[in-house]
Amino acid sequence: MLLLPLLSLVACSSDARWIIRTDVVEAGEDCAGGGLSIAGGTDVNGDDVLGDDEVETQEFVCDGADGANGTSTLVQTAEEPAGDNCANGGTRVDSGADDNGDGQLGADEIDVTTYVCNGDTPFTDVIWYGDASIHDAADAAALAPYTVVTGALEITSEEDVSLPSLRVLGSQLYVYDSDGGADGSASVSFPALESINSSYTYGTTFSAPNLATIRTNVVVEGTSPNVDYMHNVTRLNYFAKYNGAIVDDGGLENLAEVTTLYVYGNAIPSLPGLTDVGDLELYYSTNTNMGALAAVENLGDAYIYGTQLTNLTAVMDVTVQPDSYLELMYNSSLCQSTVDAFFSAVGATSYYSEGNSHC
Repeated sequence: MLLLPLLSLVACSSDARWIIRTDVVEAGEDCAGGGLSIAGGTDVNGDDVLGDDEVETQEFVCDGADGANGTSTLVQTAEEPAGDNCANGGTRVDSGADDNGDGQLGADEIDVTTYVCNGDTPFTDVIWYGDASIHDAADAAALAPYTVVTGALEITSEEDVSLPSLRVLGSQLYVYDSDGGADGSASVSFPALESINSSYTYGTTFSAPNLATIRTNVVVEGTSPNVDYMHNVTRLNYFAKYNGAIVDDGGLENLAEVTTLYVYGNAIPSLPGLTDVGDLELYYSTNTNMGALAAVENLGDAYIYGTQLTNLTAVMDVTVQPDSYLELMYNSSLCQSTVDAFFSAVGATSYYSEGNSHC
């Protein structure tokens, strides 16, 4: 079981309720003749009462200075949609004298209308400081309220895991099925996740439909690695795939730039939008169709070693960046003449090749 650190709450919540509190105000500085205070704020502690420390905005509806006629002042509230009066919605507060004495504030009795508006930030961040880990359903339930984890998050569970609130992860996401990941039995779901630093997944189904930013590295490994969480990701510092065909190549359809693309022991995944690769490293990969990289326009260094490379002509029109170094060695499905033709077509000035003898 994991231990819960202190909760930290900031801003205004889409889950916590916005509460209006009405208080009688005695004659004085706020209202010369007395009146009502209309306060609004987020019920941070969930007790259905707006505490003084939870008040975020306050309006005063004041009685007339003489207060002599004995007519009651009535107040009614209604939800105010987002618009000109409240950018993020809020509460409309109508007040006025009960002229006809029926105890109801009629439309013709409204003397003053004010608005208690929601704050500018549409969510509350519940922050977990440091690293966190999930080994079972109880751990997942304990972490469920948190929207931000500042450190790394490790998930090693044979049970399905869902963190509905998490939207930002400050460090690495490590997802590894505790039985070794071979059967991919556990699924991990982050419906609100927007940003992580890096990820390592092994043999686990992983879903994060709103994830758009992975700041550094992605590593996928196992017999059935899955990249279904990367549909909105356009840039990576490092993408590595080890030993296994990616289950859902479609998760990479918008990836346009990778500083280092590393593939070991299997085919290149389909990368239809990838135009820029800083370093391409392929080692002992099988049935590696370079057509998967046909969209690449700019290439830095390339190291291709011991790979069953096919369709090298698919990248003959790539632009190799100045000072790049290309090395193609012991590729069992290539003929040396094909490799030489590739070097010539891309204008390589610094390269080395050996052992490409499939002629």
